[in-house]
Amino acid sequence: MIEQVVIETMIAGKNNFFRKNNACFSETRDVFTARMQSYILETKKYLEAAVIGEIGNNTFDHNFVFENPYPRGVYCDITYKQKYVIIADYGKGIWRSLSLVAPS
Repeated sequence: MIEQVVIETMIAGKNNFFRKNNACFSETRDVFTARMQSYILETKKYLEAAVIGEIGNNTFDHNFVFENPYPRGVYCDITYKQKYVIIADYGKGIWRSLSLVAPS
């Protein structure tokens, strides 16, 4: 189970948290891919990297609208608190995306 403090940090403080930890933020797919390849070489966790990579790549595949002042890209911290993987973006979200196709 995810600790409550982790959820609160990600939701309530997301704007400052991501900017302060920009070493984990990839503005382009090639940067994200390079980081995933480095992770595979260091850990040999191929399946885990495939899952993380698929989720992260979806950011670049499916989020076309990013609102200012938020950057386009994906935040991916594979070793947050030595036990969590955090993947986030500043996209418009699932609800807004789906409501464009099915407003009801």
